[in-house]
Amino acid sequence: MQIVMSDEKKSVTTAAWAASLLCFLFMILSIGTVAAAQEGSHELAQIVFVSCNQHDRDQNYWDVIAATVEHGKDAGQLNKPLKRATGSCAANSPVDALVWLGDAVYADNFSAFRGCYPNTDLELVRSKFTKQRNAPEYVAFRQTCVRQRPTLAFREDGEETQFVMGVWDDHDMGKNDGGAEYADKDATQQFFLDFLGVAKNSPRRKQKGVYVFETIPFRALDSNASVNPAKSAAIKELHSLYDHAVCFLLLDARYFREPSNATRSGDMLGEVQWKWLEERLRNDVAGQNPVSGRERCALTIVGSGVQVIMDEKVSESWGAFPLSRNRLFLLLRRYKSERVIFISGDVHLGEIGMDTTQDAMEALGYPILEATSSGLTHSSATFWGLPTLMRTLFPSPRRVGIYIERNFGVVRLTADPEALIMALKRDGKAQRHQFERYINVSVFIHSIPQQGKAVLQLSLPLDVFTIDGGGGTKGRFTTLTSAVKRTCEDPSKENTENGDCSPAYYPRSAPLPVFTSLIQFLQRHIWPQHTLLQVVSTVVSTSVLLLLAATAVFCIRLWNTGSKGKKREKIS
Repeated sequence: MQIVMSDEKKSVTTAAWAASLLCFLFMILSIGTVAAAQEGSHELAQIVFVSCNQHDRDQNYWDVIAATVEHGKDAGQLNKPLKRATGSCAANSPVDALVWLGDAVYADNFSAFRGCYPNTDLELVRSKFTKQRNAPEYVAFRQTCVRQRPTLAFREDGEETQFVMGVWDDHDMGKNDGGAEYADKDATQQFFLDFLGVAKNSPRRKQKGVYVFETIPFRALDSNASVNPAKSAAIKELHSLYDHAVCFLLLDARYFREPSNATRSGDMLGEVQWKWLEERLRNDVAGQNPVSGRERCALTIVGSGVQVIMDEKVSESWGAFPLSRNRLFLLLRRYKSERVIFISGDVHLGEIGMDTTQDAMEALGYPILEATSSGLTHSSATFWGLPTLMRTLFPSPRRVGIYIERNFGVVRLTADPEALIMALKRDGKAQRHQFERYINVSVFIHSIPQQGKAVLQLSLPLDVFTIDGGGGTKGRFTTLTSAVKRTCEDPSKENTENGDCSPAYYPRSAPLPVFTSLIQFLQRHIWPQHTLLQVVSTVVSTSVLLLLAATAVFCIRLWNTGSKGKKREKIS
């Protein structure tokens, strides 16, 4: 395993965080297999994921992303990158997919007095999406850096030809912190799908919500692998084990979302989307394809506009909807979905989180990894003092690293052909398990201000995200003293009717930061219908008003005291 963090702006270490990290490192080092991607490794897939972009700001960051995906994680250290058009790649489509995770544009309005509020001018909203889609730098990046989809016999005007996909969050839906209550979400859904280049006859045009399932195939063999027959045979065998290199389950955490309040009982996805998700897991993601006889997905990426396990902050996350998060994990577990990681956006910072505790083992059966990239045109560092406050107020035992500047994320799937040759000696399931020990999944957070430098990185063997390799009774990753409990056959039933069935309740980060605990207390007892962020805003505005009132009273008393003194002097 390899962990890389920027020397600058590292998160504040707490005792709980340190203990968790030491345990984590100890378990990883005991694996004893290939961990970091080596020189000459074969790249199976490279995915870029982004969020939080203002269409009317400088788009030159696409140039930084292009240079990085061409030259690798150390692109920020290159003195003289290859000369090319802004936002374009000289190499042949080095990105297999570009994934938007929300706030592709800010469709709502903002004022100092009202804050963020919905935009009633829908034509203006449409124009924002159109301007971003047609931005020259973004067009150059899409057309030269992102892999082309298979050629269709008929393609509509405006239909995207590259592997560009995504889901929205609150601002590109149209309402800050919004959900099912937003009246114009059906209109903005069409604008968002236009922005992605979704065909007019796509089922997504008629469904409620923008959720989607997508797949990308393995890359063709490169010239180096082709020269060596043994390496070529190993890579071809690897390709034959899976239908797809990467499967994407991109979830819409806005369209059906119920209010986020003190009850923490709301639903995040809505029954229609839950049914769709279960069908996709059963038919397209988990287990073997009965037709091809192969595993369906080498890696499955679950994408969400808001964070899933990194719930220690007061920002929106799945932690405010614990029943929905439990249901998500139970569905993944029920259908034995392995080799799954999570990506997210929203919070205007970059972050990598991982849970290797018993909570994760009981929820999924293996460690839970989440990478967050947020802030293409702006970040939390914009506000003076906020980077320091973020680290001080919101420590987390699940955090691997945090970067509070503009950033973008990359997921890479790589394999070591030399090691794969040895795995060819095995057959069937044993061969696949051996192969997965020599396939690496790596997540990166790259800095835009530092010209694409990798400021956060986590690399792990793919088999860490399997029950046998990461959390089962034979697993080498977990230190549990007992086998992982069997979960309910029906995720909607929170009981133990099915014998030893044990619903896995996935808890919030512990210990919860003092500041977050205080805000939750105020939410429960004073503002139960507010979100945590609304509670913070109310507390701040109330404090400012009280401070101004106290200052006014002090000034009046001071003035009165001075006036009385002058009167006494006149009388004397």
